[in-house]
Amino acid sequence: MIQQYTRLKVADNSGARQLLCIKVLKGNSHTADVGDIIMAAVKAATPGAPVKKGDVVRAVVVRTQRELDRSLAKPGRKRPTGDANMLAADEDTVGRKDKEVTGVFVVKDGKASFVPVRTGIASETTIEIFGDIHGGDIVVAGPYKALRELKPGSKVKQEQPGKGAPGGRS
Repeated sequence: MIQQYTRLKVADNSGARQLLCIKVLKGNSHTADVGDIIMAAVKAATPGAPVKKGDVVRAVVVRTQRELDRSLAKPGRKRPTGDANMLAADEDTVGRKDKEVTGVFVVKDGKASFVPVRTGIASETTIEIFGDIHGGDIVVAGPYKALRELKPGSKVKQEQPGKGAPGGRS
């Protein structure tokens, strides 16, 4: 439960490290849970980041201690070792009803093959992935809708380098 004056750890790549909740933007409620938007002041930031100490920002609550504790209460789960300030949450702790698997499509013998992956650090244009994928693999790229509708085993055609789709980037 997040309320006014709660200090929060930041889980994004904005450069902010710690926030102080100023206001919960949720009707008449004074507390925020996962998925709610809050107004917050940046209390600590990474040097050189676009967000500076003292900036007022809007933030979305993505996990709370209650969800982390619930995740750890499941049989066979243990708190990760390492940095005492590090928090970890499984996909099922952020309020999703239907669990989706994150992955990429890799071309094998001219057909799309789904490979589950874990994501890591992300920038505006790239994202770090971990899984059963290797340096020489050809990964299927395209518009969100096309990738969403792509099924494992579908035939795919590789574009030649420098010859993108009409109106697309090359």
